[in-house]
Amino acid sequence: MPTILNYDAIPGIIPIYLKILFTRKKGFRPGDTFPDIKASVKNVTVDPKKLGAYREICELEDDGNLPLLYPHVLTAPLHMAILSHGEFPIPLIGILHYRNHLIRHRPIRSDEPLDVEVALTGHRIVKQGLEFDYTVRVESGGELVWNSITTYLKQGRFGKDFDPSPRSDLIEPIADAEKISDSQIPGYIGKRYAKICSDYNLIHISKLAARLFGFKRDIAHAMWAAALSLGKLGLSDGGRAVRVDLAFKGPLFIGSRSYILRSVKKGFTRFNYHIQGNERPCITGKVSLVDRGTML
Repeated sequence: MPTILNYDAIPGIIPIYLKILFTRKKGFRPGDTFPDIKASVKNVTVDPKKLGAYREICELEDDGNLPLLYPHVLTAPLHMAILSHGEFPIPLIGILHYRNHLIRHRPIRSDEPLDVEVALTGHRIVKQGLEFDYTVRVESGGELVWNSITTYLKQGRFGKDFDPSPRSDLIEPIADAEKISDSQIPGYIGKRYAKICSDYNLIHISKLAARLFGFKRDIAHAMWAAALSLGKLGLSDGGRAVRVDLAFKGPLFIGSRSYILRSVKKGFTRFNYHIQGNERPCITGKVSLVDRGTML
């Protein structure tokens, strides 16, 4: 039987983080079943101040609609509520945000009420460890307007019966790319974006904590850099359905010089987000126009 978490409003993040701190996880072993947990809220309205702050730090214009990645931010406390639930077996320390795949089925007005649902939907053992997925559905008046699949990776040994990782090869190598942005990752970005997206992982807000986890310094949120990149691609969708595929490859060290490469092809745009001096991209992304009714 699934565990259903129904909320009257998007839950506050402080009680959730307290649960994360004080709930002991049993761990996951080969042969264990993964829990079926869902969290939902109906009739959600977006906080215009938080949305305005999001647009500001992601350098996005206000066109009256939600930015492509904003529903991920809106529903983040629900996904954290699932990961902090007592039935979720894996300690959150060391979990890596690995991939995101989403479709915005139509433009979503920033003031329209929304029904949202987040669900833990699948897992697999891979060579790097344990992957698990959660899905997000956003509806307006019963119409699906946005949905996504987010994949996380917990590194370690969880068995030898490896499964293929779905959607891992959807982003082909970039070709004929041009540099469209060259800037510095701001020193304030970790703390400011954490307040907006409810992700207070210490590696994003403390240089010392990041060093304790093996990084040379604090790290910007990948979804901030992805939103910034999308805003600089010069996309024009004409109100059509848009698909975005993202893969996260490496840390975004705060204070580093960064740049974005773009390649425009027929039917899609590819981009890479780089840290200066590293030929390997930290984020790879693909944006495609798709037919209305296309599903992930």
